[in-house]
Amino acid sequence: VSTCEAAFRLDTTDIATISAIVDYYYHKHDTRRMLDYDAHLFRSRELSIEDKLQRLELYTSDRGVYSNNYMRIGGIIQGLAIDYPNNRGVIEAYATHMIAGGDYDYALAYLRRHLEDDNTTEYHYMDVLQLELYMGHTDVLIEDLKRALELFPGSFDLLSFAGYIDTTNGDYDSAIAHYKHGLDIATTDAEHSTMLGNIGDLYHEMDDDRRAFRYYRKALKYNPDNALVLNNYAYFLSLKDKSLDKALEMAERAVSLEPNNESYVD
Repeated sequence: VSTCEAAFRLDTTDIATISAIVDYYYHKHDTRRMLDYDAHLFRSRELSIEDKLQRLELYTSDRGVYSNNYMRIGGIIQGLAIDYPNNRGVIEAYATHMIAGGDYDYALAYLRRHLEDDNTTEYHYMDVLQLELYMGHTDVLIEDLKRALELFPGSFDLLSFAGYIDTTNGDYDSAIAHYKHGLDIATTDAEHSTMLGNIGDLYHEMDDDRRAFRYYRKALKYNPDNALVLNNYAYFLSLKDKSLDKALEMAERAVSLEPNNESYVD
């Protein structure tokens, strides 16, 4: 390694030399020196952004390496954010790094700012919406969700999320409308079953079990192994003291599908 380091001092941009030093310190488990040298690779224009993100993933996915070198890895990520300000992979890596450090407000502001980018997709909105939900930013969540649905009216995930938000706010009619719209664009049996089950749950909350049970039956036709529907249908039948043999069969099926789900076992 001394020869390689001598070569590095002569030319701090040679990819082969830097890679050899990085590999040496990697095998020596000296992550501090490894990252100090690897930082030069992340600044190199000869390495593609795809390769850089792949290297970054190796470090951030290793909890020990990441936690012990949070500041060094953060410096690398900040450098990428400067060099590739509109690259989605870099944006997500930077926001994830901020969240890992507990800086949720900065991460949210950063992600929201990039919603104005031309390459924004429904999934980028979902990242923002889920973070806003976690942080309890209800007002801005509603604003961003409305905008997302305007931009991506055919998004199954956004409609599911909108139905969930409506449900938590007690607006069951709006939730059902979103779920029924989701049914119209569902492309798989699993998606159909999920939406039908959600609608069934809402009708139960509205004390309309006749309609709820009808939607549960439809959901199970699309996916007989929908454990949530099996559990809820079985439980609500038991509360009505109806079709108990069928309820027991469905409850047992739900538990067999998810044996570690305490709610189903109960």
